[in-house]
Amino acid sequence: MPSHFHRGLGISLFLPVGWEGGSSPDFPLLAVGPVAQSYRSNLGFSRSKLPAVAEVVDRMLEAARAQQNAEYPGFVELSAESMEIDGHPAFFQTYEWQPPDTQQPFRQWFGLVRTPDHGLIEVNGATLRSLATTVEPRVLEILHSARFIPFV
Repeated sequence: MPSHFHRGLGISLFLPVGWEGGSSPDFPLLAVGPVAQSYRSNLGFSRSKLPAVAEVVDRMLEAARAQQNAEYPGFVELSAESMEIDGHPAFFQTYEWQPPDTQQPFRQWFGLVRTPDHGLIEVNGATLRSLATTVEPRVLEILHSARFIPFV
């Protein structure tokens, strides 16, 4: 499995076969899957400007759920779980919704990882619901491969 490292975030990932590392204006570290059904599934990482403390995470999760319920037609939360990523406390949510301008629903992921040295890391990903059974295991592989490399 090839790896991809983002020096500014201090995060290293392993990418599944066919996936590529990159970036976007919103996600300095981005894993992008191969084209399937004219769509490229993705998982992006960014650093929040908010402090990495439990109270902030709780407020962010509450705000995210309120936004999802208010703005995402057909929003359904499929799972929400606490976990550890590279030994750091994390939250990871899976949900679906129907964007008005698409023919099929999206399966999306939202996560937060609290790290003492790297700050609060946000994780966001998306695929088409019809691709979810093959894409979700790859997303979880990438997520659990994340390593927070010490800054020098």
